[in-house]
Amino acid sequence: MKGSYAMVDPAGRFYDNAKGKHNYSRPILEIGARLAIQQVNYDFSKFVDRGGIYQWQKNKTKNYKRITLSGEVASGKSSVGKVLAEQLNFSFVSIGNKTRSYASSQNLSIVEF
Repeated sequence: MKGSYAMVDPAGRFYDNAKGKHNYSRPILEIGARLAIQQVNYDFSKFVDRGGIYQWQKNKTKNYKRITLSGEVASGKSSVGKVLAEQLNFSFVSIGNKTRSYASSQNLSIVEF
């Protein structure tokens, strides 16, 4: 199990507890998710081996494959989401980007919207 979780703290850093104490990356927004995840003990193959890729099923006929990330503004949700989407061969959708685009089409800023 050690090294098979990608965890992000409120400061937007990946961290692990693989060696009995917390080990933190530099902030994701500072160096990017790809470099930050390399600074902690995370192994994607261990994630897969422990069954981390779930076959979510709402019913027997549909197979849903969605991951939802939430958090504070500028906490690294999009950075992490893009890496996960690439690793899992999912498509990436940012509700924030869609909301900003819609607000802009209405001649509103995101704050006004």
